[in-house]
Amino acid sequence: MSKVLNYDFTRYRDAMVERFGFSETDRDAAWTDLTIILCAMEANPTKPFALTTAADNALHGLVLDTAGLIRFSETVFGPGAVAVHDPFAYGTPQFDEGWANTRAAFRAAGAQEPPINYRDASNTPVGLRPMACLVEVRRMEDIRIAA
Repeated sequence: MSKVLNYDFTRYRDAMVERFGFSETDRDAAWTDLTIILCAMEANPTKPFALTTAADNALHGLVLDTAGLIRFSETVFGPGAVAVHDPFAYGTPQFDEGWANTRAAFRAAGAQEPPINYRDASNTPVGLRPMACLVEVRRMEDIRIAA
């Protein structure tokens, strides 16, 4: 059974509406996208995933809660692991790989796929447009070494 699907994200889902001003419809769409990506990360923890705009909106609530992010990450990915949010990856080879992984995750989930060419997504529904961000599982000790 998926640890992501069993995780209680209620406080982050509620905060999107109550604190950050999203409509319930936009919140639900954002969490649907993010859940697809997090489940794909759980199944493929060594792969990077690019975020849709909607998924990035949902992830920010979790990222802003450092302790909550670590608690979630260790619950799903194991002790010492953290889901790292990289806002500078857009246009890099790693983002290209992450976008392909995200498209595959949406396809596998039976959801509408984001566009093939993320650099030309102006006609795509806003929620499925690419954000400049990448998310991947990293080991805390590797982050410390790189710092």
